[in-house]
Amino acid sequence: RDSKLVVGPEFIDRYDHVNYKRVPDFLEAAQDGLLKQAGTSFAIIERDHGLRSFVKRLSVVYNGQLKRGDLCDVSTDVTLGRTSLTFRQEVYKEGSLIAEIEMLVVLVNAKDIPTIMPERVRAHLGG
Repeated sequence: RDSKLVVGPEFIDRYDHVNYKRVPDFLEAAQDGLLKQAGTSFAIIERDHGLRSFVKRLSVVYNGQLKRGDLCDVSTDVTLGRTSLTFRQEVYKEGSLIAEIEMLVVLVNAKDIPTIMPERVRAHLGG
């Protein structure tokens, strides 16, 4: 899924750019958009199936910086595992690759045990 995001002031640090810790926050809207387009969300998965989403791994590669008001093209894809979703995102500004993210999200039950993704969730996400 491709989307456009504008860098808001809430992501800007004292060096007048997006702080490295805030890039994943900035991209969460695109992840949520992908899930919404598929007819689901992490809140729905928790409500309907009792499964919470825990980030197990997050990898970010920075190739440049983002500043307030930058218009970014963001590509977001998701790959399904047995108990997990892996989001892969690329952020482009003016055609240049600025950042790449890979985030592994594991679905866990109330005892924090990784749990097989329900078929209905898998169907929503195209798996």
